[in-house]
Amino acid sequence: MIPKLMSLLIIIIFVSIPISSSAYWPTDNWLESDPEIENMDPEMIQEASDYLSENAPSLNALIIRNGYIVMESSPLGPDSLTNILSATKSFTATLIGIAIHEGFIEGLDQKMLDFFPDRTILNIDTNKESITLEHLLTMTAGFDYNEHNCSYLDPENSYYKMSHSADMIQYMLDLPIVFEPGTNWEYSTGTSNLLGSIIEETSGMDLEDFADQYLFDVIGIESSYWSRAFNGVHTGTGLSLSTRSLASLAYLYLNKGSWDGEELLSEEWVDAVLSSKINNQGHSEIFDTDYGYSYQWWNMAEEGIYFAWGSDGVSLNTRIYIIPSLELIAVFSGYTTIEPSEYVLFNYILPSITDQTEEQGTNNTLYILLAIPVVLLLIYTARKRNKNIQ
Repeated sequence: MIPKLMSLLIIIIFVSIPISSSAYWPTDNWLESDPEIENMDPEMIQEASDYLSENAPSLNALIIRNGYIVMESSPLGPDSLTNILSATKSFTATLIGIAIHEGFIEGLDQKMLDFFPDRTILNIDTNKESITLEHLLTMTAGFDYNEHNCSYLDPENSYYKMSHSADMIQYMLDLPIVFEPGTNWEYSTGTSNLLGSIIEETSGMDLEDFADQYLFDVIGIESSYWSRAFNGVHTGTGLSLSTRSLASLAYLYLNKGSWDGEELLSEEWVDAVLSSKINNQGHSEIFDTDYGYSYQWWNMAEEGIYFAWGSDGVSLNTRIYIIPSLELIAVFSGYTTIEPSEYVLFNYILPSITDQTEEQGTNNTLYILLAIPVVLLLIYTARKRNKNIQ
């Protein structure tokens, strides 16, 4: 009787425990699931899709929960490449993390000037000599650089000056340092371009080849385009990818830097990205929170939301949201005259989630309570067997 009861309890426990929905890897293709299976309200998901169709008809959107697509709106086509603009920065930073993991780069404390030993660099002083890789990643190097003080078409704009220089990397390296490194945050596409150049300098590979070998080929990104001009590759704003490819990067971070058993990034790197190194860099228009910044990723850290962001301020928009606590990815990329991603995320996607942390905690408690009788029965059986042997 007791062995039968024990077997029944074991069956009940294993039937009660939900099977992990990350049992596959979307290297070849993403799988789909019904929203309700992933504990999301299908009506609200449909409302999100309807809102985008009406208000942003040329914007691709992709919602993934537990590794499965629960909503995909692809007016541009699911495999179409769009320029993701400054969301490129998050890919470039990821490649830095991979270069550290692979041993091409020693670590975040390496000095910027050490990466360019063959260049003659102007305006070298104590501040410039102290700039580290981490300062570049957090945009706190202190360069005399400002690309948000006027139009990008204005010849006085720092981005304009860099883009029209003979060598974008030399332009950045020659700039005076006006703030002590680590003390002032200044948005800088030029700094992100330096990161791409550091990858090429340390690996001896073109940036595109490095990205293909160490990232894209591993996570299943088959089609990509990096903009390379006469004066260098644009690693701060020049990458074009499909919406599904953008989701693959998010899924890598959601899985702590590992992909199908292969570690691409250290967990320490992922934890650093999914944090807030620099706080209060702008304010959300939709949600009552400030933006933070960490290693070329934006965040709303108090809400546990981390995102890549690219926009030309007019028509091109990209957002890649990662919400680890909910196993949720939301990607928006394409053309729209409004910025609908936060509105859709906070008004439809997040409210659609029906399972809450409290419920999950209750379930875990239930599993533990169900396991106690099994453990007691195993102890009882073992003792009885020992008595029989004696």
